[in-house]
Amino acid sequence: CEQAFVDRDDDSTGVGMWKGEFWGKTMLGFARVADYTQDPALIRFIRESCHRLMALQEPDGYLGTYRRKDFVKVTDLEGVRKSLGWDCDWNWNIWCRTFTVWGLCEAGRVTGDRTIVEAAARSLEQLIDMLHEKGIDIVDTGCNAGLPSCTVLRPALLLHKATGNGKFLAFAREIVAKWDREGNLPPNFFRNADKDVSPYRWYEGVFSQRQNQEWPKVNEMTSCLSGLIEYAQATGDGRSLDVARKLFEVLWRDERNAVGSVGYNDRFHDAATIPSAITEPCDVIVWLMFCQDLYLATGEAKYADVMEETYLNAFLAGVCRDGTWGMRGVRSHVRNTAALPQSGMTHNHCCVANLPRGFMDFAEATLARDADGAYRLAFYTDATAKMEGLSVEVSGNWPVGDVAHVKVSAERKATLKLRVPAWSPFVRVNGRDAAVRDGWTSVEVPAGTSAYALSFDLSAKIVPPVKPLDAANAQCEEIISKRWYLQRPENGDLVPYAILRDHLTRVRRGPLYLAKASAVGATEAEMFLWRRVSPSGCACRLEPLEGKPVWGAWKARFSRSDGKPMFEVNVSDYQSAGDRREKPEEKMFSIYF
Repeated sequence: CEQAFVDRDDDSTGVGMWKGEFWGKTMLGFARVADYTQDPALIRFIRESCHRLMALQEPDGYLGTYRRKDFVKVTDLEGVRKSLGWDCDWNWNIWCRTFTVWGLCEAGRVTGDRTIVEAAARSLEQLIDMLHEKGIDIVDTGCNAGLPSCTVLRPALLLHKATGNGKFLAFAREIVAKWDREGNLPPNFFRNADKDVSPYRWYEGVFSQRQNQEWPKVNEMTSCLSGLIEYAQATGDGRSLDVARKLFEVLWRDERNAVGSVGYNDRFHDAATIPSAITEPCDVIVWLMFCQDLYLATGEAKYADVMEETYLNAFLAGVCRDGTWGMRGVRSHVRNTAALPQSGMTHNHCCVANLPRGFMDFAEATLARDADGAYRLAFYTDATAKMEGLSVEVSGNWPVGDVAHVKVSAERKATLKLRVPAWSPFVRVNGRDAAVRDGWTSVEVPAGTSAYALSFDLSAKIVPPVKPLDAANAQCEEIISKRWYLQRPENGDLVPYAILRDHLTRVRRGPLYLAKASAVGATEAEMFLWRRVSPSGCACRLEPLEGKPVWGAWKARFSRSDGKPMFEVNVSDYQSAGDRREKPEEKMFSIYF
């Protein structure tokens, strides 16, 4: 990663590449883990890496992987077309700088080394001054309607908080103002939030079909929306938070894919209507961050519900179980697609570099505190969490295990709110039905140690399609099946992603999606024989299976509403079904029944 700042060849062609993002993304993961563990060796490594990078910083503050620091947008499209053979507008200069600045800022905070924070500040100041001197609007840089460049909003606000430099807050205001422009220039979050449709449809009749298809990039747009929440907290601008909340609702309704995340292969493209789901871990991780930001800003349980669903399914499915690598594409059936090195690198991929952030965001949101002093426990996977005055230990291997055991140690009497997921019609605390209000049940914990056993409705649920496929979207699916991102080169061969013509049902156990999987003995015929299992006319009963190489395994027995047996098949939790690097043409799982 550091060598990319020595070589500075991201702009060696007529477009701009993204080697410069890997150091910052990796450093964000290092910093978050170091903050959690306080490991002296890791903190020392972080400091040393930062200082090696800082030695490459130019006198004016520039620190990047482009030789031409002012090359922030492709302008010679005709020349690019001649040299590359297609209309490529890639430019990731400011995007790469964003992660460098952000990584330095977080590393400086964790290590306590102010010179690292100062280097981040000098880098961002150079960018701001350069844009202003050349009269360049940041929304007119990069690609994808300026979304990648505008993700610098969040680190600008973090640096303002760390340094008090008003230039960074002014720059943040400048970015946000560009999202509320006359003429409805994209992305215009403020003027489109009330349209109540997916961003893919914001510019119908204005953009070409290809532009509509390509501009709303999931990772970058969601990063910008997350920045709006940070902006609202820094400035008190309630309108920014309101817009973020409105767009969360739209995206979770129209772009929720079948594996628990949002978007279709890194684009917002009415993903809820496309059964052949594929999602990038980068998109999953930034969606987790967005939900976490909304949850911590509002305390509303629904955002934690979505975090849990996304984390336990789409996120964990993107992490190889041996911890050495991750996926590029998390899919609904056949197999996930392992990440390949990107942008001319040999050991780096954007999704893999991002993975530690996903773990840490989920962990960080486990225990929080309200303004009135009440504590909130959001998740019930095994964990140990501490805040001032209270520590919590959660055990029970939930939700594969039936009961979540919560041990609480309190310095003094306190109120602990326990999240009740929206999918469960009840919660039992120590065997008794508990009252639920706004997604929470409360217990008064005494000083000292107390224990609580939590039970929810973990019976199997047959889940209908996210949204029906209408005629317009059938056409969209036909179009996108011809786009390059429906095929990925694997060992030199193009492997198509299957397009399903029928919407098929899924099965859940609490927050876990289940998959027919070869890992638990399901045959290829069983995995890909998709029956019409109706949520209203069928039932599913799960019987635990022991000794399988997965987190959770069950025999799923399906029957009709009159009790007549239909079929049975071995299933596992979805994230375990394909969380290893696939063999060529290996058929591993399907979430459809």
